[in-house]
Amino acid sequence: MKNTLPLLALLFVSQTVTAAVVTFDTPSFPGSSGRIEQYTESGVYLAGAFNHADTGISGNPNNGTAFIQYDDTSSINIGMANGSLFNMVSIDIAELNVNFSAADTVTFIGYRPGSVMVTQVFTLDGLMGMGSDFQTFFFDAGFYGIQYAYVSDASLGYYSFDNLNVQAVPLPAAAWLFVSGLVGLMRFGQRRKK
Repeated sequence: MKNTLPLLALLFVSQTVTAAVVTFDTPSFPGSSGRIEQYTESGVYLAGAFNHADTGISGNPNNGTAFIQYDDTSSINIGMANGSLFNMVSIDIAELNVNFSAADTVTFIGYRPGSVMVTQVFTLDGLMGMGSDFQTFFFDAGFYGIQYAYVSDASLGYYSFDNLNVQAVPLPAAAWLFVSGLVGLMRFGQRRKK
């Protein structure tokens, strides 16, 4: 029984859903208005060609916080820094700036275990200014339990991203059943000894 309690405590902690919102507002900004290749915040890892942008720059989107801008024809890859599965919940997307304000589409591609590919397309409204810059888009259930995702270079557009909301995937229910059965066997063995 003494050995069982730490195991159950560890299992409980791993069952807790860990949510993270990547805001790009950390003291170590992702780049200094120049192209960068990788960035990690709150356990979420991004790699690709993107620039850091501060709020308040004339002609850029303005939501009061820092964000990143995608202005290259390569993709942005998204995953957990520890390689675990995760859920993509939502993301804020805006046009790059007033020169690239159009009702374009942004395509996200995700990969689930077993090389299962999922795709979701978001269409921007093409509006800039007076608080209409960033729109919040929600991912469907296909983007739950993925290994990694990326913004497709097929989008061939110019966009701004902020507030990427992800959740680490909790331990599956099958593991709970396995551990509870293991605990039951251990207790049965202890009773037989007595």
